[in-house]
Amino acid sequence: MNKLTNEINETKRMDETSLLSTEDVVNLPDREIKWRAKYKMTKEALETTKLEAERENKQLLESINRSRQEKSNMEQQLVDAKLETMAVAAGITDLDLIKLIDKSSIKTDEQGNITGIKEAVDFFKKSKPYFFGSEKRTSSSTNIPTIQETSSKVFDAFSMTPQEFKEEMNKIKNKRGYFSKKYMN
Repeated sequence: MNKLTNEINETKRMDETSLLSTEDVVNLPDREIKWRAKYKMTKEALETTKLEAERENKQLLESINRSRQEKSNMEQQLVDAKLETMAVAAGITDLDLIKLIDKSSIKTDEQGNITGIKEAVDFFKKSKPYFFGSEKRTSSSTNIPTIQETSSKVFDAFSMTPQEFKEEMNKIKNKRGYFSKKYMN
C-alpha cells in the first residue's frame, strides 16, 4: 500500500516537475530523471497513438459512409432499371411517366432482392390506365414477336422427298427475306 502511494505521489510530482527549469532537473537524482524521462516519452507515445487511432477511426467511418452511399445509389439505379423494364412490359406510353410511379412500396433486402416493383406498376396501371397502351412482350419499340409466337414447325429432311425438301427450303428463305439469284440481278 505504501509503495502504491509513493508511486502515485511520484507521478503527481512528475507532472508538476515537467514545468521545472533545466537547473531544477539537474539537481534531481539520476534514477528520478531517467524515470521521469521514460514517463514523459511513454505519455507522448500514448498521446500520439491515441491521435493516430482517432484519425484512422475517422477515416474508417468516412469510408463506411461513402460505401453505404454508393450501395444506396447502386440499389436505386437497379430499382429504376427494373421499374422501367416492368413499365415497358406493361405497355407504358411514355418513359417519362415512370417518374410518377409510387416507389414507397418497393423494398430491397440485404441480399439485394427487390420486391414490390410489379405491384407498384400494376397499381399505377389501374389508377392511370390512359398512360398505358397494349402490353409489350419485348422491350423494343417495334414490338417484334417473341420466338414462342412464331410457328416453329420442325421438319425431318431425311423423311421428305426431294420435292418436299425444296418447298420447305423455299418457305424458309422467303420468311427470312432471302432472294434467289435471278431476283438479285
